[in-house]
Amino acid sequence: IDCELISNAHPLCDDIQDPNNAIPVDVDEPTTISHGLYIAKNYVDDRSAIAKDVEEIQDFVDSKDIEGAKLVYKHGSNSKIYSKNGMPIGIRSISSFSLQAGSEMQKDPTYNMFVYGLSDENDFLGKSVLNYADTFVNSLFESSERRWTSLASEAVVALHIWMQVAHKLHAAYDACKLSKNASERRSVIESSDASLFLDEAAAYWIGDNQSTGSSSQGHLLYALTEKIGEQFENISAGSQSAVNSRIIDLFNQAKNHIAITNGCSTSQDAHLELRSIVGNLIPMMAVPLLRCLYYYLSIGDAERVKLYAISVLPVFSHCSPSSYLELKNDLIDHDFNEVDKEYIFFKIRSMYDCLGLSCDVVGSLLGDDFAFCDDSSMKALAGYFFRTDRSGVIEASRIDVDTRAIDIFINNGMYLFQDSEVAFAASFECYKYGHNIAVTGSNHGPLQSLATSSDRDVVPAFSAFRRYFEDDDDYADSILVDAFIGNGVFENANADERRRAIAFILRYMVTHMSIQ
Repeated sequence: IDCELISNAHPLCDDIQDPNNAIPVDVDEPTTISHGLYIAKNYVDDRSAIAKDVEEIQDFVDSKDIEGAKLVYKHGSNSKIYSKNGMPIGIRSISSFSLQAGSEMQKDPTYNMFVYGLSDENDFLGKSVLNYADTFVNSLFESSERRWTSLASEAVVALHIWMQVAHKLHAAYDACKLSKNASERRSVIESSDASLFLDEAAAYWIGDNQSTGSSSQGHLLYALTEKIGEQFENISAGSQSAVNSRIIDLFNQAKNHIAITNGCSTSQDAHLELRSIVGNLIPMMAVPLLRCLYYYLSIGDAERVKLYAISVLPVFSHCSPSSYLELKNDLIDHDFNEVDKEYIFFKIRSMYDCLGLSCDVVGSLLGDDFAFCDDSSMKALAGYFFRTDRSGVIEASRIDVDTRAIDIFINNGMYLFQDSEVAFAASFECYKYGHNIAVTGSNHGPLQSLATSSDRDVVPAFSAFRRYFEDDDDYADSILVDAFIGNGVFENANADERRRAIAFILRYMVTHMSIQ
């Protein structure tokens, strides 16, 4: 960072130019975030300070100083980056969250769904979809219309900060998974410390100087959740919204699990519990954005409808291609004018189950019935009405969603990231554990469990398949594992050949045998 760009009077510039003036921090000191909303094991005050950048951007925009807002956005102002020794070495910027996403987040399931969902031939608003958040915010800054420039601070929270929280949660799981085979606690460097990643996620969600239940004192996602929660919940004075309560509880569950399992090193399956918690957290994080979309649809705020459509609809992009593309066309690709808001809500509501969401969790607008729904009324799949337990049927129907997610990961790796092996690793993870992991307690497992299920013995055709594949009970799984890791007959196959083999086997061998 060039200090002349951010003014030589900036305190960080004094620290860098004269190290003797720098005040080190204790990077091993636990952090109490915003008066005790969350107690971090690690020092993350520098991360929560990004809230001050959001506040400054809003102040500059309010005073019509767009250049000042752009400067803070692009170069940062308050969130210092510290060395392992606690010395300031730079400034963290909000823009970097998006500009670095293409390299840092390419194996994150959530980011993959967003770039897939927003991509028009790998572009978004004429630029690389990998930087979609930065592209959209810059389009706001460059607009000559106040109605668009005024959205800048909201946009960086809903787009950049939200995805950064999701990224840190995925990073926590990845770090946890790496230590699952450790027989004893080993030294963990900062870059692979699951507890640090989790604490960073909490810091980016809550921010600096946030009061419990306050929608006005605070500038990040916690405050946004409280603000929109007032339109959906009757929140008592001094209390926080039900959504924030659930999110903070899940953060604490994850923190406690990492601590109890010594960073997931106490058993082979310790990482799977953290995966389940993360799988519940990210859909819950989407709820305030969904609520914003519904609210601004109800009052006809076209600019914010587009913002919150971009910020949340792509999370459904793998659920139902036809429904998602219709919503994308109406709310993202074109400016919102007059639409049937009840129909829009119905299309979004039809995809709740894909993420493990429900009407009870999302809620309904107070005083407006257009977003009212009742989970018990949803008893059909593609026109087929079922009478059995709804949760079991919905869980079983996710087979095609996981199959689609695997295809998305691989295609993104081939055509967006140019790193197909990372994509195959992410898709293999989805095959083994499932992409849609937010709903637990079902008897229906991930795709690999279908490919290896002992229940296939009752299928008359199974014995014939087993004989054909030389008495390999798990013949489909054997082929799939080789295709995912590039082994056996797939050792010299290219990425597209492996992709097509995986898609065929999942659709016509695994799924076919499971429904016999």
